[in-house]
Amino acid sequence: MIQQVAESHTAFAAMVGISKDKLSKSLAGSRRFTSLELALIAEAGGVTVDWLLTGKTPARPSIAARTTQGAVLDMPSVNELIDRYL
Repeated sequence: MIQQVAESHTAFAAMVGISKDKLSKSLAGSRRFTSLELALIAEAGGVTVDWLLTGKTPARPSIAARTTQGAVLDMPSVNELIDRYL
């Protein structure tokens, strides 16, 4: 994923706001990423933290909606909300 987002590990580290040294140590397993670093890395890579940790894309959640008579369910807004929580 890093190669798809940045030209180098140095550029990627700068993009997410950590030092190249911290990135290298974390990727090598001698240092753990913080939760904030994982969130920033996921955001930069366009993936979820779940994907970073497991390699699996989480299933899209189902929704149940209650409406009053005559109410219109705005599906684009509902889908945007779901995507935000994924």
